[in-house]
Amino acid sequence: MKYAIVIIAAAAVIVVFSCSNERGGFLSNLLRGGPQGVPVTVETVASEEKVEEITVPATVEISETVDVTVPDDALIESFAVAEGEAVDAGDVIARISEDEVNLRVARLRADLREVQQKLEKDSYVLRNRDRLLDEGRIDEEQYDEVEDEVAEDEAEIERIQTDISRVESGLGELAVTTPIAGVVTKRYVSAGQTAQGGSPVATVSRIDPALVAFKLRPDLSSMVRPDSRIELTFPSLGGRRTTARVTSVATKIDPEDGMFAVRAEIANPAGTYKEGMRAEISMQNPEVRKVHLVPESAIIRAQRAYFVFTVVDGKAHRVQVIPEDTRGGYVEIARGLKDADMVVVQGQDKIEEGTQVDIWR
Repeated sequence: MKYAIVIIAAAAVIVVFSCSNERGGFLSNLLRGGPQGVPVTVETVASEEKVEEITVPATVEISETVDVTVPDDALIESFAVAEGEAVDAGDVIARISEDEVNLRVARLRADLREVQQKLEKDSYVLRNRDRLLDEGRIDEEQYDEVEDEVAEDEAEIERIQTDISRVESGLGELAVTTPIAGVVTKRYVSAGQTAQGGSPVATVSRIDPALVAFKLRPDLSSMVRPDSRIELTFPSLGGRRTTARVTSVATKIDPEDGMFAVRAEIANPAGTYKEGMRAEISMQNPEVRKVHLVPESAIIRAQRAYFVFTVVDGKAHRVQVIPEDTRGGYVEIARGLKDADMVVVQGQDKIEEGTQVDIWR
Protein backbone atom coordinates (compact mmCIF):
# COMPACT_ATOMS: atom_id res chain seq x y z
CA MET A 1 0.00 0.00 0.00
CA LYS A 2 2.82 2.42 0.90
CA TYR A 3 4.53 1.65 -2.34
CA ALA A 4 1.30 2.41 -4.24
CA ILE A 5 0.94 5.78 -2.52
CA VAL A 6 4.55 6.67 -3.25
CA ILE A 7 4.13 5.71 -6.92
CA ILE A 8 0.91 7.77 -7.25
CA ALA A 9 2.52 10.80 -5.55
CA ALA A 10 5.57 10.58 -7.77
CA ALA A 11 3.40 10.34 -10.85
CA ALA A 12 1.44 13.43 -9.77
CA VAL A 13 4.64 15.41 -9.25
CA ILE A 14 5.90 14.36 -12.67
CA VAL A 15 2.62 15.42 -14.34
CA VAL A 16 2.52 18.77 -12.55
CA PHE A 17 6.18 19.37 -13.24
CA SER A 18 5.72 18.42 -16.89
CA CYS A 19 2.74 20.80 -17.38
CA SER A 20 4.40 23.56 -15.46
CA ASN A 21 7.59 23.13 -17.41
CA GLU A 22 5.70 23.20 -20.70
CA ARG A 23 3.98 26.46 -19.80
CA GLY A 24 6.97 28.05 -18.16
CA GLY A 25 4.95 28.51 -14.98
CA PHE A 26 5.66 29.14 -11.33
CA LEU A 27 6.20 25.47 -10.29
CA SER A 28 8.58 24.85 -13.14
CA ASN A 29 10.69 27.81 -12.21
CA LEU A 30 10.50 26.89 -8.55
CA LEU A 31 11.67 23.33 -9.18
CA ARG A 32 14.37 24.61 -11.53
CA GLY A 33 15.41 27.18 -8.97
CA GLY A 34 15.02 29.94 -11.63
CA PRO A 35 13.46 33.42 -11.26
CA GLN A 36 9.72 33.74 -10.91
CA GLY A 37 8.03 35.71 -13.74
CA VAL A 38 4.57 37.21 -14.05
CA PRO A 39 2.36 34.75 -15.92
CA VAL A 40 1.00 36.20 -19.20
CA THR A 41 -0.76 34.82 -22.22
CA VAL A 42 0.80 35.63 -25.59
CA GLU A 43 -0.07 35.20 -29.23
CA THR A 44 2.19 35.37 -32.26
CA VAL A 45 1.52 38.29 -34.60
CA ALA A 46 -0.08 37.34 -37.90
CA SER A 47 0.55 39.31 -41.10
CA GLU A 48 -1.15 39.71 -44.45
CA GLU A 49 -0.88 41.82 -47.58
CA LYS A 50 -3.61 44.40 -48.08
CA VAL A 51 -4.89 46.49 -50.96
CA GLU A 52 -6.00 49.67 -49.22
CA GLU A 53 -9.41 51.13 -50.03
CA ILE A 54 -9.35 54.85 -49.22
CA THR A 55 -12.47 56.87 -48.43
CA VAL A 56 -11.96 60.58 -47.71
CA PRO A 57 -14.45 63.42 -47.19
CA ALA A 58 -14.77 66.16 -49.79
CA THR A 59 -16.65 69.44 -50.11
CA VAL A 60 -18.22 71.07 -53.17
CA GLU A 61 -16.83 74.51 -53.99
CA ILE A 62 -17.64 77.20 -56.54
CA SER A 63 -15.16 77.04 -59.42
CA GLU A 64 -15.18 80.79 -60.16
CA THR A 65 -16.75 83.92 -58.71
CA VAL A 66 -16.98 87.31 -60.47
CA ASP A 67 -18.08 90.66 -59.05
CA VAL A 68 -20.06 92.61 -61.67
CA THR A 69 -19.27 96.32 -61.29
CA VAL A 70 -20.02 99.71 -62.87
CA PRO A 71 -17.09 102.00 -63.80
CA ASP A 72 -18.69 105.15 -62.33
CA ASP A 73 -21.37 105.96 -59.80
CA ALA A 74 -24.65 104.97 -61.40
CA LEU A 75 -28.32 104.99 -60.43
CA ILE A 76 -29.66 101.44 -60.89
CA GLU A 77 -33.02 101.78 -62.61
CA SER A 78 -33.95 98.09 -62.51
CA PHE A 79 -32.62 94.58 -61.96
CA ALA A 80 -33.16 91.88 -64.57
CA VAL A 81 -32.43 88.92 -62.29
CA ALA A 82 -32.91 87.97 -58.66
CA GLU A 83 -30.52 86.19 -56.32
CA GLY A 84 -30.35 82.50 -57.08
CA GLU A 85 -31.24 82.88 -60.78
CA ALA A 86 -29.08 81.33 -63.47
CA VAL A 87 -27.50 83.54 -66.13
CA ASP A 88 -25.47 83.02 -69.29
CA ALA A 89 -22.38 85.00 -70.20
CA GLY A 90 -23.48 88.39 -71.58
CA ASP A 91 -26.89 88.36 -69.87
CA VAL A 92 -28.14 91.65 -68.43
CA ILE A 93 -27.91 91.87 -64.65
CA ALA A 94 -29.22 95.41 -64.18
CA ARG A 95 -29.98 98.62 -66.10
CA ILE A 96 -28.62 102.08 -65.36
CA SER A 97 -30.97 105.10 -65.42
CA GLU A 98 -30.42 107.06 -68.65
CA ASP A 99 -31.90 110.22 -67.13
CA GLU A 100 -29.39 110.04 -64.29
CA VAL A 101 -26.51 109.66 -66.78
CA ASN A 102 -27.74 112.67 -68.77
CA LEU A 103 -27.98 114.66 -65.56
CA ARG A 104 -24.38 113.77 -64.69
CA VAL A 105 -23.22 114.91 -68.14
CA ALA A 106 -25.06 118.21 -67.68
CA ARG A 107 -23.41 118.74 -64.29
CA LEU A 108 -19.98 117.96 -65.72
CA ARG A 109 -20.50 120.42 -68.60
CA ALA A 110 -21.48 123.11 -66.11
CA ASP A 111 -18.33 122.37 -64.11
CA LEU A 112 -16.33 122.58 -67.34
CA ARG A 113 -17.67 126.00 -68.23
CA GLU A 114 -16.90 127.28 -64.75
CA VAL A 115 -13.27 126.08 -64.88
CA GLN A 116 -12.85 127.44 -68.44
CA GLN A 117 -13.98 130.86 -67.23
CA LYS A 118 -11.51 130.69 -64.34
CA LEU A 119 -8.74 129.65 -66.75
CA GLU A 120 -9.53 132.63 -68.97
CA LYS A 121 -9.28 134.98 -65.97
CA ASP A 122 -6.07 133.41 -64.58
CA SER A 123 -4.48 133.44 -68.07
CA TYR A 124 -5.18 137.17 -68.39
CA VAL A 125 -3.52 137.80 -65.01
CA LEU A 126 -0.52 135.66 -66.01
CA ARG A 127 -0.02 137.60 -69.25
CA ASN A 128 -0.30 140.98 -67.52
CA ARG A 129 0.97 140.27 -64.00
CA ASP A 130 3.88 142.73 -64.18
CA ARG A 131 1.61 145.63 -65.04
CA LEU A 132 -1.09 144.51 -62.62
CA LEU A 133 1.50 144.32 -59.83
CA ASP A 134 2.76 147.83 -60.63
CA GLU A 135 -0.81 149.16 -60.64
CA GLY A 136 -1.47 147.44 -57.29
CA ARG A 137 -4.30 145.31 -58.67
CA ILE A 138 -2.55 142.09 -57.49
CA ASP A 139 -0.09 141.52 -54.68
CA GLU A 140 3.20 139.61 -54.77
CA GLU A 141 1.58 136.41 -53.53
CA GLN A 142 -0.92 136.48 -56.40
CA TYR A 143 1.93 137.32 -58.75
CA ASP A 144 3.86 134.20 -57.67
CA GLU A 145 0.88 131.81 -57.62
CA VAL A 146 -0.91 132.68 -60.84
CA GLU A 147 1.28 130.45 -63.01
CA ASP A 148 0.47 127.41 -60.86
CA GLU A 149 -3.22 128.29 -60.93
CA VAL A 150 -3.23 128.33 -64.72
CA ALA A 151 -1.62 124.87 -64.77
CA GLU A 152 -4.19 123.60 -62.28
CA ASP A 153 -7.05 125.02 -64.36
CA GLU A 154 -5.77 123.31 -67.50
CA ALA A 155 -5.40 119.96 -65.67
CA GLU A 156 -8.91 120.25 -64.23
CA ILE A 157 -10.35 121.00 -67.66
CA GLU A 158 -8.65 117.90 -69.07
CA ARG A 159 -10.00 115.76 -66.23
CA ILE A 160 -13.58 117.00 -66.68
CA GLN A 161 -13.44 116.48 -70.44
CA THR A 162 -12.24 112.90 -69.86
CA ASP A 163 -15.13 112.31 -67.42
CA ILE A 164 -17.63 113.70 -69.90
CA SER A 165 -16.34 111.38 -72.64
CA ARG A 166 -16.49 108.37 -70.32
CA VAL A 167 -19.99 109.12 -69.03
CA GLU A 168 -21.33 109.90 -72.52
CA SER A 169 -19.89 106.64 -73.83
CA GLY A 170 -21.82 104.94 -71.04
CA LEU A 171 -25.08 106.09 -72.58
CA GLY A 172 -24.62 103.26 -75.04
CA GLU A 173 -23.84 100.82 -72.23
CA LEU A 174 -26.73 101.27 -69.84
CA ALA A 175 -27.04 97.50 -69.46
CA VAL A 176 -24.84 95.90 -66.79
CA THR A 177 -23.91 92.40 -68.02
CA THR A 178 -22.18 89.34 -66.58
CA PRO A 179 -18.95 88.08 -68.16
CA ILE A 180 -19.54 84.46 -67.10
CA ALA A 181 -22.37 81.96 -66.94
CA GLY A 182 -23.50 80.90 -63.51
CA VAL A 183 -25.85 81.88 -60.71
CA VAL A 184 -26.42 85.31 -59.17
CA THR A 185 -25.35 84.60 -55.61
CA LYS A 186 -25.52 88.16 -54.26
CA ARG A 187 -27.06 91.57 -55.10
CA TYR A 188 -25.54 94.58 -53.37
CA VAL A 189 -27.97 97.34 -54.36
CA SER A 190 -31.66 97.56 -55.15
CA ALA A 191 -33.52 99.33 -57.95
CA GLY A 192 -33.53 103.06 -57.27
CA GLN A 193 -30.22 103.01 -55.40
CA THR A 194 -26.86 104.34 -56.60
CA ALA A 195 -24.05 101.86 -57.17
CA GLN A 196 -20.61 103.19 -56.38
CA GLY A 197 -18.11 103.17 -59.22
CA GLY A 198 -15.82 100.13 -59.00
CA SER A 199 -17.98 98.47 -56.33
CA PRO A 200 -19.93 95.28 -57.09
CA VAL A 201 -23.53 95.49 -58.20
CA ALA A 202 -23.89 91.72 -58.00
CA THR A 203 -21.79 88.55 -57.68
CA VAL A 204 -22.08 85.74 -60.21
CA SER A 205 -20.68 82.29 -59.38
CA ARG A 206 -19.85 79.70 -62.00
CA ILE A 207 -21.49 76.41 -61.06
CA ASP A 208 -20.58 74.30 -64.09
CA PRO A 209 -18.17 72.78 -63.60
CA ALA A 210 -18.22 72.67 -59.81
CA LEU A 211 -15.13 71.85 -57.77
CA VAL A 212 -14.66 69.24 -55.07
CA ALA A 213 -11.88 69.81 -52.54
CA PHE A 214 -10.30 67.16 -50.32
CA LYS A 215 -7.04 66.26 -48.58
CA LEU A 216 -4.83 63.17 -48.59
CA ARG A 217 -1.99 61.79 -46.49
CA PRO A 218 1.51 62.28 -47.97
CA ASP A 219 1.99 58.53 -48.41
CA LEU A 220 -0.99 58.50 -50.77
CA SER A 221 0.44 61.11 -53.15
CA SER A 222 0.87 58.52 -55.90
CA MET A 223 -2.89 57.97 -56.01
CA VAL A 224 -3.73 61.31 -57.67
CA ARG A 225 -2.26 63.44 -60.42
CA PRO A 226 -3.69 66.19 -62.68
CA ASP A 227 -6.26 64.85 -65.17
CA SER A 228 -6.72 61.56 -63.30
CA ARG A 229 -10.31 60.47 -62.55
CA ILE A 230 -11.77 59.85 -59.11
CA GLU A 231 -15.12 58.46 -57.92
CA LEU A 232 -17.47 60.42 -55.67
CA THR A 233 -20.55 59.52 -53.66
CA PHE A 234 -23.07 62.08 -52.39
CA PRO A 235 -24.85 60.76 -49.28
CA SER A 236 -27.31 63.68 -49.28
CA LEU A 237 -28.39 62.72 -52.81
CA GLY A 238 -29.26 59.16 -51.89
CA GLY A 239 -25.76 57.80 -52.50
CA ARG A 240 -25.55 59.23 -56.00
CA ARG A 241 -22.22 58.35 -57.64
CA THR A 242 -20.28 60.26 -60.28
CA THR A 243 -16.71 60.92 -61.41
CA ALA A 244 -14.53 64.02 -61.29
CA ARG A 245 -11.31 65.07 -63.00
CA VAL A 246 -8.38 66.12 -60.82
CA THR A 247 -7.35 69.69 -61.71
CA SER A 248 -4.75 70.54 -59.06
CA VAL A 249 -2.55 68.77 -56.53
CA ALA A 250 -0.76 70.84 -53.89
CA THR A 251 3.02 70.66 -53.96
CA LYS A 252 3.38 71.41 -50.25
CA ILE A 253 2.11 69.72 -47.10
CA ASP A 254 -0.16 71.74 -44.83
CA PRO A 255 1.85 72.04 -41.58
CA GLU A 256 -1.33 72.18 -39.50
CA ASP A 257 -2.68 68.75 -40.44
CA GLY A 258 0.19 67.11 -42.34
CA MET A 259 -1.99 66.62 -45.43
CA PHE A 260 -1.89 67.93 -49.00
CA ALA A 261 -4.83 69.51 -50.82
CA VAL A 262 -6.43 68.24 -54.03
CA ARG A 263 -9.17 69.74 -56.22
CA ALA A 264 -11.19 68.14 -58.97
CA GLU A 265 -13.83 69.30 -61.46
CA ILE A 266 -17.28 67.77 -61.66
CA ALA A 267 -19.81 68.41 -64.44
CA ASN A 268 -22.76 70.33 -63.02
CA PRO A 269 -24.96 71.62 -65.88
CA ALA A 270 -28.18 71.42 -63.84
CA GLY A 271 -26.68 72.90 -60.70
CA THR A 272 -27.29 69.68 -58.77
CA TYR A 273 -24.15 69.98 -56.69
CA LYS A 274 -24.40 72.98 -54.37
CA GLU A 275 -21.63 74.89 -52.65
CA GLY A 276 -20.80 73.29 -49.30
CA MET A 277 -22.39 69.93 -50.19
CA ARG A 278 -20.54 66.94 -48.69
CA ALA A 279 -19.20 64.04 -50.71
CA GLU A 280 -17.05 60.94 -50.18
CA ILE A 281 -14.20 60.02 -52.48
CA SER A 282 -13.29 56.37 -52.89
CA MET A 283 -10.01 55.17 -54.36
CA GLN A 284 -7.70 52.21 -54.22
CA ASN A 285 -4.07 52.50 -53.18
CA PRO A 286 -2.01 50.94 -56.01
CA GLU A 287 0.68 49.88 -53.55
CA VAL A 288 0.06 46.57 -51.77
CA ARG A 289 1.22 46.86 -48.18
CA LYS A 290 1.70 44.49 -45.26
CA VAL A 291 -0.34 44.80 -42.08
CA HIS A 292 -0.06 42.86 -38.82
CA LEU A 293 -3.02 41.43 -36.93
CA VAL A 294 -3.30 41.20 -33.16
CA PRO A 295 -6.26 40.38 -30.89
CA GLU A 296 -8.21 43.40 -29.64
CA SER A 297 -7.33 42.39 -26.08
CA ALA A 298 -3.65 43.13 -26.80
CA ILE A 299 -4.25 46.85 -27.44
CA ILE A 300 -3.59 49.33 -24.60
CA ARG A 301 -4.73 52.94 -25.01
CA ALA A 302 -2.95 55.68 -23.08
CA GLN A 303 -3.21 59.44 -23.68
CA ARG A 304 -4.30 59.31 -27.32
CA ALA A 305 -1.65 56.69 -28.16
CA TYR A 306 -1.88 52.93 -28.56
CA PHE A 307 0.55 50.30 -27.23
CA VAL A 308 1.07 46.55 -26.96
CA PHE A 309 3.49 44.49 -24.88
CA THR A 310 5.82 42.19 -26.78
CA VAL A 311 7.94 39.49 -25.15
CA VAL A 312 11.61 39.12 -26.04
CA ASP A 313 13.94 36.78 -24.09
CA GLY A 314 11.37 36.40 -21.33
CA LYS A 315 10.92 40.15 -20.75
CA ALA A 316 8.02 42.44 -21.57
CA HIS A 317 8.59 45.48 -23.81
CA ARG A 318 6.07 48.31 -24.33
CA VAL A 319 5.74 49.12 -28.04
CA GLN A 320 3.72 51.96 -29.55
CA VAL A 321 1.58 50.93 -32.51
CA ILE A 322 -0.73 52.57 -35.05
CA PRO A 323 -4.00 50.63 -35.33
CA GLU A 324 -6.36 50.83 -38.28
CA ASP A 325 -9.37 48.63 -39.01
CA THR A 326 -10.89 46.13 -36.57
CA ARG A 327 -12.44 42.95 -37.88
CA GLY A 328 -13.37 39.62 -36.34
CA GLY A 329 -11.87 40.45 -32.98
CA TYR A 330 -8.50 41.39 -34.50
CA VAL A 331 -6.95 44.82 -35.07
CA GLU A 332 -4.87 45.76 -38.12
CA ILE A 333 -1.59 47.36 -37.07
CA ALA A 334 -0.12 49.67 -39.70
CA ARG A 335 3.13 50.39 -37.88
CA GLY A 336 5.05 49.22 -34.81
CA LEU A 337 5.22 45.42 -35.15
CA LYS A 338 7.16 42.91 -37.20
CA ASP A 339 6.61 39.33 -38.27
CA ALA A 340 6.72 36.66 -35.53
CA ASP A 341 6.49 39.18 -32.68
CA MET A 342 4.83 37.70 -29.59
CA VAL A 343 2.27 40.09 -28.05
CA VAL A 344 0.70 39.82 -24.63
CA VAL A 345 -3.06 39.30 -24.85
CA GLN A 346 -3.73 38.66 -21.14
CA GLY A 347 -1.96 39.87 -18.04
CA GLN A 348 -0.88 43.34 -19.29
CA ASP A 349 -2.23 44.96 -16.13
CA LYS A 350 0.44 43.18 -14.06
CA ILE A 351 3.50 44.07 -16.11
CA GLU A 352 5.52 47.07 -17.23
CA GLU A 353 8.57 47.71 -19.39
CA GLY A 354 11.24 45.11 -18.61
CA THR A 355 9.07 42.85 -16.43
CA GLN A 356 10.19 39.20 -16.36
CA VAL A 357 7.28 37.09 -17.56
CA ASP A 358 6.26 33.44 -17.79
CA ILE A 359 4.66 32.69 -21.12
CA TRP A 360 1.34 30.90 -21.48
CA ARG A 361 0.29 30.28 -25.03
